[in-house]
Amino acid sequence: MAFLKKEFKAIFKTYRFWVIPLVFVFFALMSAPTAKFTPELLKSALPPGMAFKMPAPTLIDAFTQWFKNLSQIGVLAIILLTMGIMAEEKASGTILLVVTKPVSRANVILSKFAAQISWLAASFIAAAAICYLYSAALFKFASGSAFAWGNLLFLGYLILIVAVTLFFSTVLKNQIAAGGLSLIVVMGLSLVAALWPAFDKYGPTGLTTVGMNIAFGKSGAVVSQAAWPALTAVAAIVLLMGAAIAIFNRQEL
Repeated sequence: MAFLKKEFKAIFKTYRFWVIPLVFVFFALMSAPTAKFTPELLKSALPPGMAFKMPAPTLIDAFTQWFKNLSQIGVLAIILLTMGIMAEEKASGTILLVVTKPVSRANVILSKFAAQISWLAASFIAAAAICYLYSAALFKFASGSAFAWGNLLFLGYLILIVAVTLFFSTVLKNQIAAGGLSLIVVMGLSLVAALWPAFDKYGPTGLTTVGMNIAFGKSGAVVSQAAWPALTAVAAIVLLMGAAIAIFNRQEL
């Protein structure tokens, strides 16, 4: 518990304290205006006399922009902010000062993971609420519970990305390499899900698919469809943290 408090203090003293919420809030504030005014900007850019018809933007367009930003720049930001939490400390030697104290190496890994996902979740939930309220103000209100469930499922996938990045950050001393391998894994998951529908149905990427379908109010989309993706995501997180602990216990610092 003491080491977990230390990790929270470390977050509050570093750039991660403000970068994580800033990224999410930026997406929350930009998604609705982007969906609302992009058609008008495109029309104004056309040569005089050229007709161009676009459907009127809706609340779903704002939500689509929100999830699109999360799945691209948001994922990249999480990897960049997580890739150094172990690799950087190992490279600098500061982690040696920690493990020489009466703190188990498992406690180090799990505390870093818990602190990281806690601040991520708090920032994400606050930004999602801002996105919903701002989008509803520009368009019209929709089911808040559907949007909330959709974002909670998406958050589960983001937590898995933290686990993947922390694993590589533990295995490697170079944080750039850790971030690069994490990005390759995430891109690989997306590619497999796109090419193999069964993987998206049962694999962890299904959290984002089901989450977005629920948030968009797609007919037949229910939370129970995320049961298998949630189970596989939890299993992957447990395996990644277990492997990270096992490898860290064998590493010479």
